[in-house]
This record gives sequence, C-alpha cells and structure tokens, in this order.
Amino acid sequence: MKRIVALAALATAGALALAGCGNSGGDTAATDTPSSSATSDNTTSLATATIIAPGWAHWSIGDLVQKDGKDVREWNDATFGVYPLPGNDGKPAPVFAGGSNIGISAASPNQAGARELMRLIFSADYQQLLGKNGLGPANSDYVSSLGTDEFAKALIDSASNSKLTPAAPGWATVEASGKLEEFFSKVADGGDVAALAAEYDAVFTPLLNGKTSSGNLPDPVTDPGDASGQNITLWLIGADTPDEARTWLKEAYAAKTGGTLTIEEQTWGDIVTKLTTSLPDANNTPDVTEIGNTQSPTFTNVGAFADITDMYEELGGSKLLQSFVDVGAVDGKNYTLPYYFGSRYIFYRKDIYAAAGVSVPTTLTEFNEAVVTITEKNPNGIDDFSGFFLGGQDWRNGISWIFANGGDLAKFANGEWTSTLSDPNTIKGLEQLQTLFEKASKAPNTAKDESPWLYINDSDVIS
Repeated sequence: MKRIVALAALATAGALALAGCGNSGGDTAATDTPSSSATSDNTTSLATATIIAPGWAHWSIGDLVQKDGKDVREWNDATFGVYPLPGNDGKPAPVFAGGSNIGISAASPNQAGARELMRLIFSADYQQLLGKNGLGPANSDYVSSLGTDEFAKALIDSASNSKLTPAAPGWATVEASGKLEEFFSKVADGGDVAALAAEYDAVFTPLLNGKTSSGNLPDPVTDPGDASGQNITLWLIGADTPDEARTWLKEAYAAKTGGTLTIEEQTWGDIVTKLTTSLPDANNTPDVTEIGNTQSPTFTNVGAFADITDMYEELGGSKLLQSFVDVGAVDGKNYTLPYYFGSRYIFYRKDIYAAAGVSVPTTLTEFNEAVVTITEKNPNGIDDFSGFFLGGQDWRNGISWIFANGGDLAKFANGEWTSTLSDPNTIKGLEQLQTLFEKASKAPNTAKDESPWLYINDSDVIS
C-alpha cells in the first residue's frame, strides 16, 4: 500500500506540463520557428550554421531528394559535418547523456516472462541490432556495432565524457514543473544570472527531496515462476527503437517462451503520467517498460520496479554503462538498467563555416567565439541568422556549458539534495550561455530542444 500511495503522489508532477520530459530521445515536432525567416508557405530557409542534437538527427539532415516517391534527407559530406562539442581542456565537453533505462514493473503478474524478455534485450544479438541502427548499446562489448563512420565516432567521443541529471528522487518532479524551462528562458532574456540562480535554487531544492526512498521498495522477487506461455507487454517510448529490433524481440520471445510479446509505443510528453497511473495496477501495468534516464530515480525510489539485482551480472554487470546503472539503483540494489545510450554532438554547415573563415573549434572558448563570428559575418546574408541555434528554454543542451565549467545542477550531502545553480562554476557556465543567447542565437526564448535540425537544412517545412 505504501508503494501505491507513493506512486499516486507522483500524479501531481505528471499533471503538469511535460514538454520534452524524459531522455534525449524524446524530442518532438518543432513548434517554434524564427519569426522573420518563415515564409507564407511555412517553409523556412537555412537559419543556422550550427546545432547541437542527438546523434540520430543525421537522418533528418541533408539534401532533399526523392526516394520511393517520398521526400527524404540525404546526408551530403560536402555540405554538412559533425564534431563533439569541445570542452575547456580540448577533450569532448560533458554533454547531457541521452538514452533510456529499462525495468520490470514490480506489479507485473508475469515476472518470469518479464525476466526472459530482459535476457533477450541484453543479449548480444539485440544489443548489436541496436548499434547497427545507431543506438548506443548498453553493453560496452558491443559498441563496435555502431560502425566506424563519422556519426559513430562523434557519438562515442561525445558519450565518453557525458553526464546525467541528478539522481535525486524528485528529479522527475523538477522536469515536470516546467521551472527549468522558465529559468533558462529568463537567462536567455538577459536576466541577472546570480539573482535568478538564487531564486530558482530555492524552488528546486524542496522538489529534489520531495519523494520517499527505500522504505517503500517491494521485497525482492525470490521465485518468479515459469515463463512458459506467458503473454507480456513491453512499453517503448517514442520511435527510437527501430522496427527491425521490435520484430526481433517479438519473434525471439515467442521462440523462447511460447508466449506473445505485445509492444506498445508511448510518447515522452505524457509518460510520467501514464507510468504513475499504470505501474501500481497489476491489471494495467506494462510488464517491462522503457523509462527516461532522467525519470528513473523518481520511480525507483518509490518502489515502482522489481528488484533485479540477482540478474545484474547475467545481464552485463560492470560492462553496462555505469552512470545509467547508478540512476536505476537504490541502496545498492538494481531496479532499472541501461537500455541504450545516445549523446548530443555538433552538426554544422561546412560551407557556411568556410565562407565565414572559421575552422572547427578545438576548445569551448573557441566554439563560443566561432559561433559569434559566424553570426556577425552571416556570409549568405540570411535574415535572423544564427551562428548557433539554441532555444531559450533548451536546458538539456544548455547544461553542457554548466558541466564543462565544473558546475552541476544539484549535489547530495548530509542526506539531502541541494540545488547548486548558485555555485560559482555553474554561474560561469550560465554566463557563457547567456552570451551565446545574446550574440550567436536568434532562436526564440520559448524554443526547447525540439527538432533543431529543421534550421540547418537549406529549406524545411515546419508544422
């Protein structure tokens, strides 16, 4: 009963605006467009030379061509390029780590079938299938399946130093509140960074500590039973998992158990609400569900997931991405494990960089200066042109400047989480970001991390 009450308490968070809540894979269709670069037919011309986006964005960037009667984007190496956002030391900057975790619902009546599905998900065949489709495998043994092209290299390099949001029990509440977007928008609008940081530290600290912890966790499953013939449901969020991988899971599960695996696709926008209402209910819960790495701590801390500590070594152990393992653990026990990793890196227009006389930067200072220079030179004379397109509410990309300068969003000490926006290193990163908002980006202050690739193509339709 305590676990159900704790989950029900999440409904307050779930009912709030959830724009983009979840992992980096949760980007949705763009709703913000540059005010004067959009034409009457909703087509927007090239509006930026640089964006930061999840690696799979390259499928949406390139020349517009016809394939099988459809308009598609085809990458053109002569025009487009990629590189990791550089840090102050010349190594890749610690960008926000994208990706998801996955776990078994504690309320699932099909624990044995769910555990068999987890074994399939962490198998070599499935992990390599994810890698082949551009998703970072959870197990380091299979990272080579990503390939050796420029996208794989940028993904691996940028992920090597990536960071997660705080593993606080109330982090999903922080995201759902909309206050992060509000804070970053005020920074973008030129507000006093130190004063804003102090104001929002006072808002975030109680939210970070707003959820109960291990006292509500269920007892470990000691006898999951027999998986034979069990029909189970898997929730996947968004379209990141390719059809090829979904089909493989269904067929492999049927062959292993004789049961049916039903995959239901959910959306990032309302997943917190749906998990909050469904996970406590044995009649409606998914047996296994993907969950954003930023949301995992909130649900693991209220006992929403089954204890799978006994499967940890079998599913990969120390070869699993440990930062993702950490956000799925409570008091040394494992409840969710990494499903796949993604990372954000820079996509840029080689032609615009060359015309502006700018080379690919090797440090964060060089990057900050380069995108301002490109904006000022605007070699193609484009209205509302951005050397670097970064929305004012885009905290998921903006926090990279905080991390790169040694700052953080929150710290845990003496049994409590504390918001650290006022930390001097965090302030330094925010001030750099504010300069970019002022001098390099013409993106609206209301724009989030939604489909920035639409602004780097020569033309695109914004719906």
